[in-house]
Amino acid sequence: MNDSQVLEDLAYLKRVVQDSRRVVVDNGVQLLSWGILIVFGMIATYAYVHLGLNLPETWMWIILIGIGWGLSIWLGWIKMKRSHAITFIQKVLSSIWIGLGVTMTIIGFLGPVTGAISPWATVPLLSLILGSGFLATGTVHQERLLILAAVGWWAGGLITMFWPGDYTLLLFAGMMILFQIVPGIFVYRKWKKQMGSSF
Repeated sequence: MNDSQVLEDLAYLKRVVQDSRRVVVDNGVQLLSWGILIVFGMIATYAYVHLGLNLPETWMWIILIGIGWGLSIWLGWIKMKRSHAITFIQKVLSSIWIGLGVTMTIIGFLGPVTGAISPWATVPLLSLILGSGFLATGTVHQERLLILAAVGWWAGGLITMFWPGDYTLLLFAGMMILFQIVPGIFVYRKWKKQMGSSF
């Protein structure tokens, strides 16, 4: 293989990576929708646990998580339909978040019910898992804010691990606003700007 062939191959690979990054740009809607659902659920759960309000807590979470999964599937289907092609990077990111989502759903529902996981261990575990997802997403999108959000999730996970209590429900809601909804708004605005400049 001569030098010109090597340079052509490198240039081709560079174009593939750049195109993949362009296609994989997210609009942040999933971050926002999941964030809003979880914040509502955590505040309602705090009211149920701390204030003694009579709420159908289990059914509330089943409905909220069901809405979240339904929205994710619908938004993913729309994205596939519009892009007409799925890049390798998109497949990897989708697989990571589907895997993390299934893991968090099992931990959140079955962990406390079966007694395998303490109810107060749920918040730290979910926080640490979310940190991993945000690191992967931030790295692929080259978004420092998402990487900083990952660090925030890990820090919150450590705090709630060492100081458990009912306050962690509100802390998790606060982390969801800071480390998911705020980045979601940022990603959405950036996406809107990029879409506007592409026409």
